[in-house]
Amino acid sequence: MKKSILAFAIAPLALAACQQDPTEIQADAIEEAAGNRADAVESNADARAAQLRQQASELEATANGQTGFTKKQTEVRIEALRKEADLIAEQGDARADAIETQAEADAKSLKSR
Repeated sequence: MKKSILAFAIAPLALAACQQDPTEIQADAIEEAAGNRADAVESNADARAAQLRQQASELEATANGQTGFTKKQTEVRIEALRKEADLIAEQGDARADAIETQAEADAKSLKSR
């Protein structure tokens, strides 16, 4: 009997905790959408970086049969492709972080109104 009374007493509190106000819902939606955008930006950058790394690997295979200045030129291209891939991946991470940081700021601003 005491358990059922306790359950009836707690039920309204639990229900109130589950209900979010519209501002909270909107703030959560902002953060979720930004997270999705950030994931897409990062994924696109990673895909582009992977393409560049693949090009570098293919060039590396051809460089093995080369000699002299031709080989040195190919090695320079390989290094440039790898550096570009690293830069693109780093830029994608930075953009994704910026998107999420802005969304957090927007959500906090919305909640503080």
